Amino acid sequence: APAIGSGARLLPMYAHGVRVDEAALRADASYAGKHIDIALMGMGADGHTASWFPQSPQIEDALDIDNPRIVIAVEAHNAAGAAARLTLTRSALSRASAITMLITGDEKRSLLGKADRAALPVDRLFDLRAPAEAFWSA
Repeated sequence: APAIGSGARLLPMYAHGVRVDEAALRADASYAGKHIDIALMGMGADGHTASWFPQSPQIEDALDIDNPRIVIAVEAHNAAGAAARLTLTRSALSRASAITMLITGDEKRSLLGKADRAALPVDRLFDLRAPAEAFWSA
């Protein structure tokens, strides 16, 4: 992996020209035994984080705390950009030392703070061993 600064290494999930399911298997193997010190997360206006989209057929696998996989392939047909994606599982993020979420805009702040809404994938970050700490800016 290419060096990035002092002591940091980039471990890409995706390799060009590889099917997304194969890329997920390769990334899963590459990440095995690695530790996530800090996970910097965002949130979409639909309440997704990582690529945990509410309507994804793989949402249950992505959110399964007992999933042994670190990286899985998911389909996100309602998302901007490519529908075929790779994502870290909730199980993998549950072992992170710290999770920081950065959101922008009043719409996302309001969504994150609503008590009367249906459960969203992003909520599953806040019930982990190291729950997410959220930061907001306008």
